[in-house]
Amino acid sequence: MITQMNAPATPHRLVRQHEARRQGTFRPERASQAPALRVGVLNVPCQAVGGDYYGLIDLPDGRVGLIIADASGHGVAAARIMAEAHALFRVQAAGQVPPHEVIRRVNALLAHDLAPHAFVTAFYGILDPQSYRLTYTNAGHPFPIILHAQAGQIEDLRKGGIPLGLFPQGSYEQGETRLDPGDTLLLYTDGVTEASNADEEEFSEGRLRALLIAHHQADPQRLVETIYTNVSAFMTFPPRDDVAMMVVQRPRTADARGIEAAG
Repeated sequence: MITQMNAPATPHRLVRQHEARRQGTFRPERASQAPALRVGVLNVPCQAVGGDYYGLIDLPDGRVGLIIADASGHGVAAARIMAEAHALFRVQAAGQVPPHEVIRRVNALLAHDLAPHAFVTAFYGILDPQSYRLTYTNAGHPFPIILHAQAGQIEDLRKGGIPLGLFPQGSYEQGETRLDPGDTLLLYTDGVTEASNADEEEFSEGRLRALLIAHHQADPQRLVETIYTNVSAFMTFPPRDDVAMMVVQRPRTADARGIEAAG
């Protein structure tokens, strides 16, 4: 049985402590052409800069690209890898090719540029604002999850292939799903689930899913902050890895505000 986890007594204290360290370089643009989705985001590097990235890309045809990625390593080295990956994603996504082709192209380019054993895990999806259809490809990244509110079920977004930059001829599958009214999509990096406490116990996917189920009706920015507060209360400090999250919600009722990137 899944039960609600109790948040610390000061639920936003740790989030506020890290606010100054949130990266501004790779913040997503507001997607003015998109429908009434609500978006919450968070990016907290474990050092001054980091290699985690989230992004929203307005495509020329009105669809929206969703990206979350994690470069190997930490600090300046990881940030440099992610700077290149970020630029490549934006260029390739602008061509309006399907997710598996964007991933394939970015992989081939990174494989020629990155040092041996360096890599990037990434998830890239395209959301159709008319049908709420989501096509996606996952390149070795922790599976994003959708909580389907009406059915009360969780869906893992698994289709894809290996991390980017390891082999230039990587092959990638493409998946397809749909956001129904009230559904919540959570994208995150492994700094969330692999955060560990003094006993070397990891926060785990189980705890993350429990929080999503318990708080999925919250405002999306409040949801990512609640998750991060629980992760921070669980893990030992200083943190060992960067943390990034993006929550995308489809409201239960019609709303013409368009996508808003909180934060």
